[in-house]
Amino acid sequence: RVHGDLTHVDWCFPRPFVHWSFRSASRALFAPAMQTTTTKYQPGVTIVSLEESAVGNVHARPRSGLEIDRLLQIRSWTFSTLRYFLFLLVFSIVVFLSRDGETSFYYTDQLRNLFLVDEIPPELSFFSKNFWGVSKHEEIFQWLLGPFLENMYKTTLYNGAPVPEAQLRRIMGYDKVVGLVRLRQLRVQPFKCSVSERFRGQIKECYAPYSSDSADRRPFGPNGTYTFGSDSEKVFAGYNGLLQVYPDNGYFVDLPKDYNATRAVLLDLMNNYWIDLYTRMVAVEFTVYNANLDLFCVIRIAFELPHGGGVLPNASFRTVNLLRYIGGTQDMFEIVAECILALFVVAYIIEEGVEMVQACRGYDSHGRRIAESGGWRMYFIDDVWNYLDMLNYALFIVVAVFRVISLVTLGAVFSGQAFQTDSRYVNFQGVALLQSQELNINAFNMLLCWIKTLKYLSRIDRVNHLSKTLARSASDIAIFLVIFLIFFFAYAQAGWMMFAVDVKGFRTVARSAESLILSIFGAFSYSELEASNRYLAPLYFFSYMLMTSFILLNVFIAIITNAYDSVREHAARKDAQDRVSALLTGKVEHLTFFAQIQRSMVIMRDAMFVNRIRKRQALLDRLNRDKFQGDTDGDGVLSREEARAALKYDDDGERLEAFDAIDTNDDNLIDHDELRTTLQGLYEEKGLIEEALSDFIVLEKSLASEGKKLSPEQVEQREELSKQLDDYKRRVAHLGKLAPADLKELQIRSPTDGVDAALLSQLHSTTGDGHAELVQVLAALQTTVNAGFSGINSRMRSLATRLKRLEDDARAARHRETRDAAGVGVGMPCPIADSVGRSQMSAAAAAASAGGRLGTRPVFDMSSRSTNAVAPAP
Repeated sequence: RVHGDLTHVDWCFPRPFVHWSFRSASRALFAPAMQTTTTKYQPGVTIVSLEESAVGNVHARPRSGLEIDRLLQIRSWTFSTLRYFLFLLVFSIVVFLSRDGETSFYYTDQLRNLFLVDEIPPELSFFSKNFWGVSKHEEIFQWLLGPFLENMYKTTLYNGAPVPEAQLRRIMGYDKVVGLVRLRQLRVQPFKCSVSERFRGQIKECYAPYSSDSADRRPFGPNGTYTFGSDSEKVFAGYNGLLQVYPDNGYFVDLPKDYNATRAVLLDLMNNYWIDLYTRMVAVEFTVYNANLDLFCVIRIAFELPHGGGVLPNASFRTVNLLRYIGGTQDMFEIVAECILALFVVAYIIEEGVEMVQACRGYDSHGRRIAESGGWRMYFIDDVWNYLDMLNYALFIVVAVFRVISLVTLGAVFSGQAFQTDSRYVNFQGVALLQSQELNINAFNMLLCWIKTLKYLSRIDRVNHLSKTLARSASDIAIFLVIFLIFFFAYAQAGWMMFAVDVKGFRTVARSAESLILSIFGAFSYSELEASNRYLAPLYFFSYMLMTSFILLNVFIAIITNAYDSVREHAARKDAQDRVSALLTGKVEHLTFFAQIQRSMVIMRDAMFVNRIRKRQALLDRLNRDKFQGDTDGDGVLSREEARAALKYDDDGERLEAFDAIDTNDDNLIDHDELRTTLQGLYEEKGLIEEALSDFIVLEKSLASEGKKLSPEQVEQREELSKQLDDYKRRVAHLGKLAPADLKELQIRSPTDGVDAALLSQLHSTTGDGHAELVQVLAALQTTVNAGFSGINSRMRSLATRLKRLEDDARAARHRETRDAAGVGVGMPCPIADSVGRSQMSAAAAAASAGGRLGTRPVFDMSSRSTNAVAPAP
């Protein structure tokens, strides 16, 4: 119930409802500055009252002064940004937990030093070489019998004592070898290539490169000792070498666990000429486990033997964690973090899918209609961030698939007989490769996620300058890249042709392009180029550096700088316009840094509680809609004495008759239902009168345009309509305070086109007493309406001329403001409220010159007896 003029408000709730409704509703709508009291009114009913101290807070608008729609946008952006940064935090935690930091680096580095850096003993080689110096077939066996055998099967300690049995087959005493060590070879068949005709009499056979067609699977060696085999426990086949990708099958030799036995096997392989001219790849594969770090290192040390001769050594050390989710505190924390990350990703994928469907249907993310057709273009073409989002979510799905495959494969490997008995080779190469690729994808995905922060921070002006700069310079950059790539690939191909034989960095076109890119950043070796081609190297190198570093690179910088200056200039003009607009509207604020922070906090508070503000305003509208103007005692009904004061009749007899006509249940009280029944008939009559007046306005306008007048019958109908209007106005006036405001004014719908009423309202609201000229223009417009739209075209053209002149004055004022920022002050003269905006005034002028209507709903004031009296325009 509403008492009086809202000095306090009472709600009546059933008692079971008040336990939650009072606390939740009152706190949600009027917190924090509200004093409440509760009183037991009758059994089952409790009255909740707002004291007078809460009335000001009830009617208060948002403290920031922003509109509800703007606050909703700020609230949506704030929540989406905070949610994304929370997602980014969870993703970062998951990524950090997937790596073991510095310890994994030193662990891998020590293993590399043992097998790759230690030199071959002098008794095995005449030259001082390590793994990277192997260049001949016999040096492969020298490395196997030297650094490999001594580090893998260490038998004595540094003091000469034998290694304890518990530390056998443990590298450096810590790293246990899982299963057996495997030697693997890939071979080609003879006569799979052709010899030139000029040498066929001298050369009887040739040796082809490795391929699926030339691969040899036949047994070889003494009595076919070495046979071809395939590993059934592999996950993904393939080894990416320096020359090509090799499969995981081949001729296997598993080395025993004992030092002497392994040495005997290696010597037997060397004596049987196991590596010959048909061999294309030899690999040593094994896995070690460090219990202290709970890490596996899956090792593959390979020697590629190209068909042109020589040896290309290569090694792969993949340190991974293959024992996930086995129970520790860190594992449980990782499970929780990954589950939260999965929920985030699923939510984002669903949200992106809904946004895609809505965009294709022509709606934005808030459900507002943005296009009748072609909404898909706005999603797929106009917004580049959507491509980044889809790539981001696709990579998350790929990582999830990799993780499932890895877990399933590891479960099968750990439960297999090879791992349980430790008597066979256990192949972890595929799983290690899978986890390494998972880390690589996560690394790239993390890069994308951090770049996506610009999408959410673009609402900040200074951050938005960067994205606008890139967008504005995109076309120029595209043309620049085309020109740059033409020169770049020309030099890359020329460098490959000139230096491919002598310089390692130019051995292929791709490596040549890589070397040219590095040279832009200063990483180049001119001496190698000069040694390869002393005549063309200077011309090639200096012309390339001149073209790229001194010309093209500076052109690129100029494009970015020009775009950035353009963005800043546009922002400066807009800022100057806003400052002039604020000056003219009296909203100039010179805020200090701390005051700006305080205002930002006020805006954020209003944005966070915008739903409460909206609910509060809706409740107040409902309360004001249901209250009686003449209910002085606040009991929710009108007595005879209150109705006598509210109704407007000449004598008391007429007031009593009107009261009895409204009081249909004869209880000497008028309640809401009885008054609503009475007003319903007036509303229906009002609608009929509005339609009739609209029809006559259209008819008179069409006849006037043809130079005709109303017929006698039409004149009689207009006089009858005038009598009905007078009778309606008299009955509405008799209701006095009981008549709603919308009954006292008619809204006539005119079909003509013209200036939007919202524009006129904004013009009127931004015009002060000092702008009398614009006030006269508005008064002229209102006089035009009162005269029945006679001569409206000429007057609107006059309005367009005046608005054009005022627009020029406003533009001059903005120019002075931009030229001298210090000139913005209270005393600065300007003839028009510039906050209306140039675009709106130009639209008004154009519409005026076209000869349109003033607004869609001219308002006829019902307080006067004359049917031609017109209320002021909005």
